[in-house]
Amino acid sequence: MADEKKLRELVAQANQGVTPAGEVPTERFRTAAQGLTLGFADELEAYTRSMATGRPVEEILEEIRSGVKAYQEAYPKEAMALELGGAVAPMLFTGGGAAIPTAGRLALRGGLEGGAYAFGTGEGGVSERAARVPSGVAFGAGGGVVGGKLAQYGIQGFEALVDAARRTTGRKGASVVENEIQRLVEQTGKTPDEIVQDIVDGKILAENRTIAAAVKALRGQGGPAAGTIQTALEQRPRKLRSAAQAEIASYLDDVSSDPAATAVRRRATSEAETAAAERAAYAPFKTEPVSNDVFMELARVLENAPDVGEGLNKIARRQGVEDLYSVGEDGIVRFARRPTVEEAEKIRRVLSQTSRKEQIAGDIDLSGATKDIEQSLRSALDVDVPDLMSTRAQAAAVRSNRDAFQAGRRALAGDVNEVMVDLEDKWAKDPQTLASFRAGFLAALQGKFTTGQERTVLRRMLEEGQKEGMLLRALIPDPKDQAAILRKLDIAVESEDVAQTVLRNTQTAETIMARQAQNAGVTAAEGVAAASGDINALLSVTRKFVDSFSRDLTDAERNKIAQILVSENPDLVRRAITDERAIAQAQEFIGRIAPFITKSGATFGARETAGPASGLLGPITLETYEGARKALQ
Repeated sequence: MADEKKLRELVAQANQGVTPAGEVPTERFRTAAQGLTLGFADELEAYTRSMATGRPVEEILEEIRSGVKAYQEAYPKEAMALELGGAVAPMLFTGGGAAIPTAGRLALRGGLEGGAYAFGTGEGGVSERAARVPSGVAFGAGGGVVGGKLAQYGIQGFEALVDAARRTTGRKGASVVENEIQRLVEQTGKTPDEIVQDIVDGKILAENRTIAAAVKALRGQGGPAAGTIQTALEQRPRKLRSAAQAEIASYLDDVSSDPAATAVRRRATSEAETAAAERAAYAPFKTEPVSNDVFMELARVLENAPDVGEGLNKIARRQGVEDLYSVGEDGIVRFARRPTVEEAEKIRRVLSQTSRKEQIAGDIDLSGATKDIEQSLRSALDVDVPDLMSTRAQAAAVRSNRDAFQAGRRALAGDVNEVMVDLEDKWAKDPQTLASFRAGFLAALQGKFTTGQERTVLRRMLEEGQKEGMLLRALIPDPKDQAAILRKLDIAVESEDVAQTVLRNTQTAETIMARQAQNAGVTAAEGVAAASGDINALLSVTRKFVDSFSRDLTDAERNKIAQILVSENPDLVRRAITDERAIAQAQEFIGRIAPFITKSGATFGARETAGPASGLLGPITLETYEGARKALQ
C-alpha cells in the first residue's frame, strides 16, 4: 500500500509539472504546440487523453495548464521563444508571402490572431471565452501593427548595416570598381541580362547614350583610363560601320563567292560567266542551216523590212566575205547562202528590239506590226528548232536580270514612290529579277559609302520614312532579318554618337556632375526618391556623398572601370555587374526574409497584447449592447 501511494504521488507531481527533486520539468513541446494552435493545444490534449483513459477532461486540463504555467514562470524567455516559434512555424513552409504587408494587413492579421488566441487561451465555458474575443481582436490588431512595424524597421536597420559593410569593404580594391560599374548600369535603365545581350550583339557598355557624360568625365580625368577610352571610341565606330555594311550586303546579295568584292564586281563577273554560258548554248546553232519553212519566212521578213538584217551583212563585210543577202531592184531577196539558225535568231531579236523602241517612241501601230512579224518568225523557229526555245529563255533571263540590276542601281536617284511601284510590278514577281534588283541597290549603297555619305546613309536606313529606309524594308521584308540589320545599324549609329560626345574636349555641367557622383554609389532610384522627399533616401544619399569624400578613385581603379566599360567580353561584364560576393548574397537573403520577419513580428505583437488584455473590455452581454445603443441615441 505504501508503494502504491508513493507511485500515485509521483504521477500526480509529474502531471502538475514538478519533479521529485522539486525542479520544474520543461514543457517545450506543449508550449510550442500552444503557439502553433492559437492556444487550443491544451484542450486538444485533454480531450484526447480523456477518451483514452476515462479521466475527466477538466482534471486533465488543469494538470496540463498547471505544468505549462509552472514552466513559463520558471523559464519565461525560453517559453516565449518556443510559443512564438510555434506560431510562426507555418510561415516557414509558405515563405511568409512575397511582399512586406501594409499596416492595414498587419492590423487585420493581428486582430484575427488576437481574437483566436484570446478565445483559445481563455478558461471556462464558451460564453466566458467569447467575452475575451473583442479585447483580443482590438488589442491584437494594435499589437500586430506595432510588432510588424518594429520588425520591419529592425530588418531595414540591419540591411543598412550590411550595406554599410559592403560599401566599406568595397573601398579596399576591385569591389569599388564593381560598385561604380553597377551604379552606371542602373543609370542605363537596363537589366544585367540586357546589358550582357548588348555585349553579345556587339555593343559595349560605354556606348550607351545615358552614361555618355560619365564616360566623358572618366576620360577627362586623364591617366590610363583616358587612353583606354580614347582608343576604343576612336576605333569602334569605323569597325561597327563596316560590320553593319557587311550585314546589309549578306542579305541583299550572295556574297559567298567573293565577300570582299563589291556588288558591281560580283555582277560583272556573273555576267561574264553568263555570257560565256550563253555563247556555249548558242554554239550548236552557229553552223546549223535553217529549214525550208524558216528560209521562206526569212525571205518574207527581209522583203518587208530589209534593214533588220543589215547587222549580219556588216559582220560579213568585217570578215571579208560576201553579204548574207541582198535585195534587188525588183524587191526580191537573194541569199548568198542558206542562213544558219543563229543568224535567223539574230534577225528575230532585232525585230523584237525594234518593236520595243517603236512602242517607247509612241508609234503603237507600227510597233504592233513589227511585233507580228517577229512572232511569225519566232513560231517558225520554235517548230523547227525546239531546243532554241530554252536557250532563248536563258538569254532573256540574263537580259532581264541585267535590267533589274540597273534599276536597283538607280533606285536612290529617282522618285522613291515610282521606284516602289516598279519594284512591285516589274521586279518583285520573279525571284531572279528581285535578287538582281537587290544587288543593284546594294551597289548604289556601296557607291555612297565611298563618297563621304557613309554615316548619313546608315542613319537614313534606320528611319522608315527615308528613301533608304523604305527600300531596305521593302527588299528585306522578313521581320527577323530586318531586326538583325536594324540592330547592327543602331549599334553603329549609337557608337558614333557616343564617340562624338565623349571625345569632344569641352566639359559640360552634366559631365562635372557625373564626375562628382563617382564612387558615391548613389543610384538613380535613390536620387528620384530623395527628390520626392523620402527621408530614408535623403539620408542614404547624404551618407553616400559624405562617404565618397573619403578618397578619390585611384588611376588603377579608374582604368579598371574603363576596361570594363569598353570590354567586348560578355562574361567579364556580367561578373562586374552581377555582384556575387557574400555580402551581396546576404542582402539578397535579407530581402527574401523581410516579409517573413515582419509577419512574425505582427504575430508576436498580437499575441503578447491580446493575451494579457483580453479581459479588459469585459464580456459583451445583451445588456451591455442595449446600454451602448441607448447611449448613442
